[in-house]
Amino acid sequence: MTAPEEKSVEGLRHAFEPFRTEIVSNGTDIELQVYDPANIDPCIVVFPQSRIDSEEGFDQIVAEVRERLAESTARAKELSRAKDQ
Repeated sequence: MTAPEEKSVEGLRHAFEPFRTEIVSNGTDIELQVYDPANIDPCIVVFPQSRIDSEEGFDQIVAEVRERLAESTARAKELSRAKDQ
């Protein structure tokens, strides 16, 4: 990876702390996996490398993943409450 690519990938990793994040790049696409301890399955997003290269694209990716994490966490809480009843 080039230096700007590394910086962007590290920025993604830091954007989702304290969650465990795995990032795989094949040079043209990036697969981002964010593991929320409340969920069994990770939140997985695949996007073209070019999206992360712009600040706007980076912000959109972060917003999309945060929204998915919030939705999956809410579902996990609902399922947990349903089991408790």
